[in-house]
Amino acid sequence: MKRTLALLALTLLPIASGQDSPPPQFGRSLRLPENAYERTHTARLLDFPLPREGVRLRSLTPVGADYLKAVFTDAPARFGYRCTGEQDVTLLPGTADDAQAFQAQLLGRPGTQPLSQTARETLLSVGGNVFASFSQYGGVLYLSACRASRDFTALKTLTGHLEGYVGGTPFVVTGDLAGRLTWCTGAPAPLRTLPAFTGSLLTLDVSPDGTRVAAGGWDTQPAVKVYDAASGALLQTLRLKHGPVAITFSGDAKTVLVLDGNRTYTWFDITSSRALNTWSNPSLLTPNLLGGGDHLFLEWTATGPLRVYDAQKGRPAFSLRNFNLSDRTFTPDGQWLVTADKNGILSAFSTRDGKPGPTTTLGVVVGAGLMPGQRGPEVIALLRQTAEGRPSRIVTSAWKVGEAMLTPRGMTEHRNANAIVMDQARLAPASLPPCRSR
Repeated sequence: MKRTLALLALTLLPIASGQDSPPPQFGRSLRLPENAYERTHTARLLDFPLPREGVRLRSLTPVGADYLKAVFTDAPARFGYRCTGEQDVTLLPGTADDAQAFQAQLLGRPGTQPLSQTARETLLSVGGNVFASFSQYGGVLYLSACRASRDFTALKTLTGHLEGYVGGTPFVVTGDLAGRLTWCTGAPAPLRTLPAFTGSLLTLDVSPDGTRVAAGGWDTQPAVKVYDAASGALLQTLRLKHGPVAITFSGDAKTVLVLDGNRTYTWFDITSSRALNTWSNPSLLTPNLLGGGDHLFLEWTATGPLRVYDAQKGRPAFSLRNFNLSDRTFTPDGQWLVTADKNGILSAFSTRDGKPGPTTTLGVVVGAGLMPGQRGPEVIALLRQTAEGRPSRIVTSAWKVGEAMLTPRGMTEHRNANAIVMDQARLAPASLPPCRSR
């Protein structure tokens, strides 16, 4: 969305916008023709007063196709909406502080359902039939809205990272941006579907032992909800001040780390729902998170380093290069961070100081998936094998850090669209096709 806003800003070419600019001057500063906009005090489709007079575009032609597609097609579709009627774009001058105040007013209005909130953008629905986005860029506040209806055709779904399961029947837990959790077993119909949030479900994780599911999203207020993976029973609700963008369980499954849209990390104890620690990160990138041991958490992005946080201290313990890697995980005892590179090398790094430790080879030049083993200094490597004329297979092997060889564990046939899950004993993988929420 940041790129889309930049494209919109370039399209409109603001040259003299400011908080106190009157609408005609503000419209001219955007290099809009006089007949392309009209003065307004209200966001019309939202029936909501603006904090100051702005301009409403009479025609969407000056905006640009990329922005229109992002706000009126792509964003609604991800959350299960489709713009079916009038589309409206309103602009007004404003600073980042103005945007924060206006955003709070929008979210506090009765009938408004928040869907997503980041440092750059807020998505919401009003009355169930209006989809809207609000953002700030380059001294301009952008409010876009459309008449909408529910349409789950292109609804975005989420899964955890190489989930484990408990019990005799393999299952994978998925979430969708319409707020639902779904348990899939490989059958066409799901085992269970729960309405976890009235607004949206934005991030989820399954505990390393496969016993719990954490889902972060929006009701009228943001929260993380923890469920029993076997029964679907709600175990705990952790209240947040800002919408969640990433969550992960600790390695012992007793705590969760939550990153919110205000770039704040909160470390929660699940049983008591108490916040054990908080800290902030100024980065605008949304990282991946992974827990290890009882208080260590790994953070990484596609272009940034691997950063291990000590949640007890609320600061990084060490950082490592994140180059040419296919996956990374902690050992169950939290003593080692193990990476798999695309040349087939597994490397262990001490979580005390980040210093390199033992390595081993997978025997093939290929990237591998990784997940914690069952106990101690063990990880499971998942390799995909393909042969002409035969279905591909997922083959798993266990590596105990310090040993020279890997121990074969199991295999299963696999299709590209399927999810891979492992049983609690980390002995046998299962490949499960997707199922649709009821």
